[in-house]
Amino acid sequence: MNESVIIMGTGEEARRLARDVEKGAAPPLSLCDFAADAQALAELLPRLEDVAVVVAEAPSKDEALEAVAAAWEAGAPAYVAADILAELAPVAGTVAIAGREFVPFPGVRRGPVRGLTKWLMDKLVAAAFIIILTPVWLPMFVAVKLDSRGPIIFRQKRVTRGRREFNMYKFRTMFASVPKYQQSPPGSDDIRVTRAGRLLRKLGLDETAQLINVIKGQMSLVGPRPEMAREAAEYEPWQNFRLSVKPGITGLWQIAGRADRAIRESLEFDFYYIANQTLAMDGRIFRKTVPILFGKGGSH
Repeated sequence: MNESVIIMGTGEEARRLARDVEKGAAPPLSLCDFAADAQALAELLPRLEDVAVVVAEAPSKDEALEAVAAAWEAGAPAYVAADILAELAPVAGTVAIAGREFVPFPGVRRGPVRGLTKWLMDKLVAAAFIIILTPVWLPMFVAVKLDSRGPIIFRQKRVTRGRREFNMYKFRTMFASVPKYQQSPPGSDDIRVTRAGRLLRKLGLDETAQLINVIKGQMSLVGPRPEMAREAAEYEPWQNFRLSVKPGITGLWQIAGRADRAIRESLEFDFYYIANQTLAMDGRIFRKTVPILFGKGGSH
């Protein structure tokens, strides 16, 4: 990591970290400045070069993620104390700074080779799965159509990279009269779900229609959760970084058991993925998703 660091925080943990840095704690670092909060950090960063942000303290994980976004905006890497992101840390890799564990957020990764390789893998794997699932999909079409009136495919407006809207596909599991954007209640006893829909959710097959979205280039196999357009319209500026990559059928949040939580409650998983994404990580996430997906209940 960069030798010069800005420490975010003004309490005891921040001061202890600063003392350890000045004493020559590993890795060797030099203290550049302090920032009390994410706003102060955003104002300070444009005046500095070649620095890293170390979030030692934050009143909430959202404040910590806002600091990460401010660092990315300035082209600087960020490190957040693992205890601030207590749910993410066990899933993510951590690095030690002055004897304390931090979750690394190197920055939004882009590049033509990386993008082309991911695009190609998405297309090939999605096409292969569609071929494999075709014998399963055909009786599903019949079951959904005969069980209740309405379309076989359920379409819902979501946003992809750059806030472009698209229709995300699922095999319909609810009665067609149910409003498209109605909040799903917790639990499995939902009277809005059809008999065929209950089976599709139990087998985890309703979401497989999104393979078509991958073929169309609207989604990726692995990425942040696809957000509804009306929800994305209410994002704070720092939250827009999760829209810098395509949404995925699965992601880090899925294998961490966060699939049923609201997107805004799990932003740290999306930020970590965006900052650390590699094809190897995509492969691990996808492999771990398969046994989770099949046998797990879906959504609308």
